[in-house]
Amino acid sequence: MLETISDAAPAASDDDDDRGDTLQPGAVLGDRYEIVKLLGQGGMGAVYQARDRELDRLVALKTMRPELASKSNIVARFKQEVVLTRQVTHPNVIRIFDFGSAGRLRFLTMEYLEGQDLEQLLKSKRLDPLESARLLRQVCRGLEAAHAEGVVHRDLKPQNIRIDPRGRVAVMDFGLAFQMETTGMTRTGMIMGTPDYMSPEQAMGQRGDQRSDIYAVGVIFFQMLTGKVPFESDTIVGALVARTREPARAPLEVDSSVPEPLNAIVVRCLQTDPSARYASVSEIVGDLDAYIADPPARVSATSLPGITQSRPAVPPPPPPPPAAAAKAAPSRRKLFLAAGAAAVLALGGLAAWRLLPEKKSGPLKPVSILVTDFVNRAGDPGLDGALEPSLSLALEGASYVNVYNRGTAKRMAAQLQPGAEALDERLGRLIAMREGVQVVVIGSVSKEGSAYRLVVQAVDGATGASVANVEERADSRDQVLATASHLAVPLRRALGESVPDSDRSDTYTASNLEAAQAYARAQDLRVAGKSEDAIAQYKKAIQLDPNFGSAYYALASTYSNLGRKEEAKPYWEGALARLDRMTERERRRARGAYYLINLNHERAIEELSQLVKEFPADTGGLSNLAFVHYLRRDMAKAISEAQRSVNIYPKVLMYRSNLAMYTMYNSDFAAAEKEARQVLAASPNYLKSMGTLAQTQLAMGQADQAIETYRKMAALPIGESLGTMGLTDVALYQGRIAAAAGILKEGIAKDTAANRLASAAKKEAALAETLLLLGRRDEAAAAAARAVASSSDFMPAYTAARVFLELSQDAKVRPIVERLSQRLESDPQLYAKLIEGEIALKQRRVRDALVLFRDAQKITDTWLGRFCLGRAYLASETYPEATSEFDACVRRRGEAVELFLDDSQTYRYYPQLLYYQALTQEALKSPGAKEAFGKFLQLKAADAAEPMVADARQRLKSN
Repeated sequence: MLETISDAAPAASDDDDDRGDTLQPGAVLGDRYEIVKLLGQGGMGAVYQARDRELDRLVALKTMRPELASKSNIVARFKQEVVLTRQVTHPNVIRIFDFGSAGRLRFLTMEYLEGQDLEQLLKSKRLDPLESARLLRQVCRGLEAAHAEGVVHRDLKPQNIRIDPRGRVAVMDFGLAFQMETTGMTRTGMIMGTPDYMSPEQAMGQRGDQRSDIYAVGVIFFQMLTGKVPFESDTIVGALVARTREPARAPLEVDSSVPEPLNAIVVRCLQTDPSARYASVSEIVGDLDAYIADPPARVSATSLPGITQSRPAVPPPPPPPPAAAAKAAPSRRKLFLAAGAAAVLALGGLAAWRLLPEKKSGPLKPVSILVTDFVNRAGDPGLDGALEPSLSLALEGASYVNVYNRGTAKRMAAQLQPGAEALDERLGRLIAMREGVQVVVIGSVSKEGSAYRLVVQAVDGATGASVANVEERADSRDQVLATASHLAVPLRRALGESVPDSDRSDTYTASNLEAAQAYARAQDLRVAGKSEDAIAQYKKAIQLDPNFGSAYYALASTYSNLGRKEEAKPYWEGALARLDRMTERERRRARGAYYLINLNHERAIEELSQLVKEFPADTGGLSNLAFVHYLRRDMAKAISEAQRSVNIYPKVLMYRSNLAMYTMYNSDFAAAEKEARQVLAASPNYLKSMGTLAQTQLAMGQADQAIETYRKMAALPIGESLGTMGLTDVALYQGRIAAAAGILKEGIAKDTAANRLASAAKKEAALAETLLLLGRRDEAAAAAARAVASSSDFMPAYTAARVFLELSQDAKVRPIVERLSQRLESDPQLYAKLIEGEIALKQRRVRDALVLFRDAQKITDTWLGRFCLGRAYLASETYPEATSEFDACVRRRGEAVELFLDDSQTYRYYPQLLYYQALTQEALKSPGAKEAFGKFLQLKAADAAEPMVADARQRLKSN
């Protein structure tokens, strides 16, 4: 029977140096992590190899000594390790997975890397200089990623550097790390770090920065080159004092065979004055690259596992999958440019830059490409659907290329020709003409003895004129995937790119055809809306190829888009751990999507901005970048990025629908209506644009038209829930409270029956505020409780909290705040601050409310935050400030259509804004107050029965 540790931490032991009992193999923490063996002990606690029973994988599990776990500052530092290291996503940094507790025992789990640490490697053999340089370069790349996030290691040493059997190097244990701008986690005079690798400033108890890590890099490199450390003394104190008073010796003083360029790197790293060292590890990488590119002839025959003794410009990554590896035999390639190119140019069928393979002085214009199904003449079903993703990824190695989604194309093909079994040339060209795709790629594969012949033709999407014909030969089935990707090089040349023949365009898609085939099926199923079937195929691809990074990324995205965050989590971790198995474009896409899903807006913007800078034709990147700007409420930037997607694919409805939505949020309702109607003219039941049209109509004062549009939505099976919520929003906007309650109750019943639980929770929250307006307080409280019990989304949380406050049930609000504030992302923190501000305002602590609302605005400048600030200023009788906030809300009223950015319409808040604006004008004794109250009442139905309406009518009579 397994020992389970869930409710009690292990007791302390007198004979274990006060570190607590060592966990025994078989012990289970939190009903999930089964201890396999002890890996080591440290000052903070122990590190174990453990099995994650839920995900069936090995992890490293790091515990905190029980006596330390009781100290809040130590726990804070432990948590800091999780928070900081999670921000660093790089192949040369060990990934942190989770932070947990089992009784009093605190622990974190991280990626378990097979192999050995650098200390063990150095004890087993002497590394030659080139080997050392290549290894250290990976260490520096990991530190480079950490420093970019403001994270300093502060305890870098050989024990914290792991090397796996394939040569991957990863930095670990950021337990002493801290953000450069953070204060309070350390004190001046406290020495933190390991003595041999400690910088002079650390030895003096001073606060170090990234240059302290650079000093440690110098010590480690010194040790790799000479087998010794720079300062040797009989005592630790002696070694520490020496480094503060005298310069470090050079490696050449210990070993005259150390190459001068490497000696110079070490000497610069080990300067006593931090300002005399390298300014960044990026500079070290540059000097290492220069040496690696042209090392001395004397090179040892032995090498680090996975690192060859060839002379690349940079150290090679772990070897690619067999299908993409360099073992593929040289193939015979033929390239034929279209004979009729000049004639096509004369007819205007293609622009010159698309046909002529001449070197261009400037960047190429974006070009869209659709890869159709390869015709399989080899009689091998395992080739079906397996080659196209490999070729597509290789084509996208060109920054100007955007490959049209094949799943979308297949769905369109089924509409154009019901029963079509393949996306052939004819259907491909029809789709290209309809969607504005510029180039269609047609391919075939046939068998010649034991070899395979692959032929690809690129044609103009509009005219069908041939752009290029390419063929290659794979000597065996194992080489077919790699050969398919190699076809991209001459195709890219034909499109005008100057691409060297040595660029083999490895795609790292999969290590075998079966995995690639499963992945391709999954992609098609996902676009077809068959998510569960797609998930099964993604899992099959991963099972067939456990290093298939793209499959992990796609599966994680699928789960995330379905709202199944916990199921997505291990696959995000798997994708991030396999970034080195992806192309550069895939890596940036994956990281950008990960940050976006996890609401890390700043990092998402940074990653996606770099993606579209390097690959300006990447419409997926442009769409995600627009979306994250929208989440940041920066609608001008969202519109700019969305417009770029529309410019590349003017006929793709999704991009134009997004543009319409962002334009509406930017309060340009006429332009938004125009874009939405353009989408609906092509597809009358396009749900997103129907919603945008209805919201725009309501914002322009066309309530009857909005009701008609929402009813059309509600009549559609996929639009029933959204249409119902929209009808509710219009009813509340007009003050038809009883009608809104009836619509909501019916909508909740339908959502529940259809298992749309998140939508039902939003309607429960709206019902709670509606019942409160009707004076049915007990029913309102019950609806609010149901909303927060069944959803952790922001709209139910914020709305229910306000209802509980109005009911004076403050005790029910605190758990909502705590649940939100415990999350690390910015949006939960934002809503926690807003709710806390509402609590303070309700308790007439107006000054506190103002502080909290301002804090919320510092997180993200939102319409709701400004609305709350205006109400707080009004309560504090600082009327000019109130008018400023309310005027800003009027200018940004487009954001009020959907305050929580979650498909729950909220334009009913806008009349409330006008009411508070009128109150402010009245308090200022403005002549316009009467007109302002009248403007508010014009939005309300004649029989509107709500407190604000009654109060406004009374004030008009009094005036």
